[in-house]
Amino acid sequence: MKKLGYVALLLGAAAIAWVLLQKGFGQIQALRQLERVPSAQAAYVLPGEVTITAIAHGQTTTGSYFTQTPSLLYHYSRERRTVDSEGKTRWRTEFTHTDGVDFLLEDDSGQVPVRIKGHTHAVKWDLRKSFSETQGDLRHTEWRLEPGDKVFVFAKAVAENGNIVLRFDQPGFFDPILSHYSQADSQAGFGAKGVWALWGGLSCLALAIFALARLLNLHRILVFVCLLGLGQALLLIHVALTMMGADLRNGIARYERQKLGAEAQAEAAFTANGLAWDGWQSLHAADLAEADERRLYAYRRYLGLSQQRLQQQMQARPERWLLGYWQLTPPAPIAGLSPEDELAIREQLTALPTTRLGGFWPWLSLAGGALTAALLTFAAIRTAKVKRLIENLPHVPIRGISCGITDTRGELVPVEDVPPLRTPHFGSQCVWYFFHEQEKRGSGKKARWVTVQKETRCQPFYLQDAEGKIAVRAEDAEVITSHRVVKTEGRWRYTEAFLQAGDPIYTVALAAIDPAQPDRLHLRSGVMGEPFIIANETENQVLLRKAGVSMLTICGAFAGLLLTMLMLFGINGGFSALDFLAAACAMPVYMILMMLLLHYNDLIFLRQRALRNWANIDVSLKKRKDLIDNFARTAKAFLTHENSLQQKLSQLRASLTQTQGNQAKVAEYLRLENQFHRTLSAVIENYPDLKSQELMQRLMKVISDGETEIALLRQGYNDAASVYNTRIASVPDVVFAKLFDFRRLELIAG
Repeated sequence: MKKLGYVALLLGAAAIAWVLLQKGFGQIQALRQLERVPSAQAAYVLPGEVTITAIAHGQTTTGSYFTQTPSLLYHYSRERRTVDSEGKTRWRTEFTHTDGVDFLLEDDSGQVPVRIKGHTHAVKWDLRKSFSETQGDLRHTEWRLEPGDKVFVFAKAVAENGNIVLRFDQPGFFDPILSHYSQADSQAGFGAKGVWALWGGLSCLALAIFALARLLNLHRILVFVCLLGLGQALLLIHVALTMMGADLRNGIARYERQKLGAEAQAEAAFTANGLAWDGWQSLHAADLAEADERRLYAYRRYLGLSQQRLQQQMQARPERWLLGYWQLTPPAPIAGLSPEDELAIREQLTALPTTRLGGFWPWLSLAGGALTAALLTFAAIRTAKVKRLIENLPHVPIRGISCGITDTRGELVPVEDVPPLRTPHFGSQCVWYFFHEQEKRGSGKKARWVTVQKETRCQPFYLQDAEGKIAVRAEDAEVITSHRVVKTEGRWRYTEAFLQAGDPIYTVALAAIDPAQPDRLHLRSGVMGEPFIIANETENQVLLRKAGVSMLTICGAFAGLLLTMLMLFGINGGFSALDFLAAACAMPVYMILMMLLLHYNDLIFLRQRALRNWANIDVSLKKRKDLIDNFARTAKAFLTHENSLQQKLSQLRASLTQTQGNQAKVAEYLRLENQFHRTLSAVIENYPDLKSQELMQRLMKVISDGETEIALLRQGYNDAASVYNTRIASVPDVVFAKLFDFRRLELIAG
């Protein structure tokens, strides 16, 4: 079932990602089209895509659907109030109607007709709400364009019966817009929709990659981070390059169409005045009618503005590096432009509206994305730390367990003469259980499950393999078990999870000396946050569980990082291809940062593990120091004739004071302690009265027990130090070792 779920997630996330990315790309393309097309004057519109801001006038109007207000364009909506099962009021649209008539756009230069009657469906209108009224359970709303309103229009200019008209239903490189708001507002609207769609698409792509990793049983965090980072980066690079190529090709095509149209009209005007057309430079010496002269000068200036705008785009980086690859050539400058024209064009280029996401919400989204990225990156590193810890721990049989964090497996064996536990509801025999009782309260959408009782109980048990067994104290353990029962009885739901005798157990735990039996170890929870995992699943299954949580968290961090970058670009007015290339470069940077942090954390853990084991040795040595000092002061009274023993005792005391932080001195001390122990045993045999001395009895017991304890602790330290030393000598950890001064740890000789 899990596999089917991941297949569904992969296909669903990939499909949604494709739809959202296409939509986001389309919105950004529409934004770029608006930025590319300079604003035209009403009387001097050239064929092709055009933007214009002017006053709407109409020779005829149509009455709006509900209020019958004279309008050039209106949209009517009727909504009905409904109440759901939770008592919440909602408005449901039950009828809409849109209609309009042809009208004129007028500015200081003149007028241009707009054809909208019969194809209002082609218009992306953005009109202010003009009327809203609630009558009982019905709400009537109208959005109207009325005569005298100032509007921004993005349409296709075409020739009809020798005149230029604006239409919204013609094919071309534009999104038809009719808006009460400015061009900058329209651009910001496209930008906002594009940012959110691209962010949603890239986030869904991350989920699809996560589902693919789960289907492939991939648990290597670094491999997943590389796959995710490279996948996102390649997609953003593809989007950026596709957008650049489409921008430039469409821009050149639009410019050439308008240039041909303008030249055709100029040639026609010259011919009508009995003159020969020889390019725009011939305009200065031509004797034309005043209206034709004004119109052709306006055409020339508009073409000069379009050419220089396109030139700016093609000379920007990285577009100019790719012109040869795309086989594109910048258009030649318009001949004959006067210094006044050049100055006016430069001023218009400077005044072109820059697309910026305004208001409070982009900043809020940026802050939320940055905070989410930071928190989830931190959480991902913490979850990955446990998983990588498991990978870094070598598996050892029970007989080979030494002090410290250990990775082992075996069969769960109950302690003899200890009755088994029984789960509270189903009565299953076990040594550990978790019980959760819930009651369903409320009804409908307000229904929820409320915890009535939650309980965890355990008792000691053994972990046994072919070579031995070890006691386990399961308190505070993270238990992963396949024994899980969930049953609903009426309005009650019972959940039980348990471990039982005979389960194959995999565990990561702290092996420590058993206080009840100092010559033996047991497995328990640590005191410094060490992981304590008991699972009746395989190591690979545990790794996959841990990796899944970490991978999903990394996906969330990626989404937060993407949102931060996209909002940052939007706030700064950056919707160019270069901004998307910058976002693409951020993904590998984040990937490398994650790799650095994970490897650094690995080395920190391995070093701290070895140093913690060394600290245990140091504590063990300090425990006997006071006893040996007391013995040295009192031994002189009855061992004055045993010079050899006193000499060895002095050497032992001197050596013990030098063991702090020195592995070689510890080895030397252990050798001297062994010699002293043998000599002291011989002296006691020669002087039976010494056996009755309490101090002597304690000293002999500490030394005897200590030999076993030190042997176990030394093995644990040496194992941990060996793993650490191997890591800092291997690639790529050797680089981190030199960069962050991770030094080799000396082993304690046996």
